[in-house]
Amino acid sequence: MRVPKKLGTIFIAAAVAGVVSIGAGAVVEASASVTGGTSVTYQACLSSKGALSKVSSTVTPTCPSTSTLITMDSQGPTGETGATGATGATGATGATGATGATGATVNTCLSPPGPNLNFSTCTLSNFQWPFVDLSGANLRSANLTNAYLPYAILDGANLTGANPIGAQLDRASLSNATLSYANLSGASLSYAYLGRATLTRATLTGAYLGSANLDGAFLDVANLTSVNFTNAYLPYANLNVANLTNANLTSANLTGVLLRSANLTGANLTGANLTGAIWDNTTCPGGTNSMTYHPQTCVGH
Repeated sequence: MRVPKKLGTIFIAAAVAGVVSIGAGAVVEASASVTGGTSVTYQACLSSKGALSKVSSTVTPTCPSTSTLITMDSQGPTGETGATGATGATGATGATGATGATGATVNTCLSPPGPNLNFSTCTLSNFQWPFVDLSGANLRSANLTNAYLPYAILDGANLTGANPIGAQLDRASLSNATLSYANLSGASLSYAYLGRATLTRATLTGAYLGSANLDGAFLDVANLTSVNFTNAYLPYANLNVANLTNANLTSANLTGVLLRSANLTGANLTGANLTGAIWDNTTCPGGTNSMTYHPQTCVGH
């Protein structure tokens, strides 16, 4: 605000909303409001006695000879920064946010095949993995229906309860693999290597194991109905309590094989090597029991 020096000690108060009077009979002719902190410039007539008149924010008033035209702002200069206030009390802990939605489950069943992987309970039917290395893999209860796995390496793999019905496993290597309770019905395992594999209580109904190597394999209590073992190599295999009804064992090597309580009804033993085979309560191909003969045998019966 610009004020003559002779009035330098006079402080002027102006009302922004409504009519203002300062001093005896002085009337403000116009007023303006301040919105949002914006300063408004006023002009007025200041008498020698310090009375304001003709205050206006829009026009320059005509002052009498006894008054001085002055200019003033509705907003004064910025004051000094005040002292920092005391720190407020710590606010209450906010409410715990809602738990986010569970992310989608990663389908590990579609992982690239490799050794020691976990494919437990996976559905891998119709998969085509020739020459794949699945050694030591966990395929427990996996569904391998019609899977194409020729030359696959499944050494030491766990296929307990697996379902490789109709799977193509020709020339696959399954040494020391665990196939207990597995369903290999109709599977093709020609020239496959199953040395010392465990197939206890496995189902291989109608499977083809021509020229397969089952040296020392465990096939006890297995369902081997109508399995084709032509030229298969089964020395010292455990076939105790196995069901070999109508199995084709033509020219198979059965040296030292265990056949206690096995059922060979209708089996074809033409040309089979049964040297050292262990017979005990075995049902022979012709329906007789090995215990009928002394020493026990089903050769020729």
